Amino acid sequence: SPVTISFTPHLINMSRGMQTTSYVKLAPGGTVDGLRQHLIETYADEPFIKVLDKGVIPHTRHVRGSNFCLMNVFPDRIAGRAVVISVIDNLVKGASGQ
Repeated sequence: SPVTISFTPHLINMSRGMQTTSYVKLAPGGTVDGLRQHLIETYADEPFIKVLDKGVIPHTRHVRGSNFCLMNVFPDRIAGRAVVISVIDNLVKGASGQ
């Protein structure tokens, strides 16, 4: 079935890194914990993608100078939705590193 995601990059005064917040409409009967578990299973074999322990907020300082993407899932204030926060260090990635 269709998946609805609102992707929000943030413009924050920081020296490097990117934080994103994605608002996800859960499938009927879906839960925040179920989505978190799905992400854990999906990225289990990806060495640079880590779903943090429940309740831990990802910060760009934790990925500085690395290839890691840290993420976690939180309940939204709106019922039936979840918030996925992820961070990367985008410096020297893509065209900016050429």
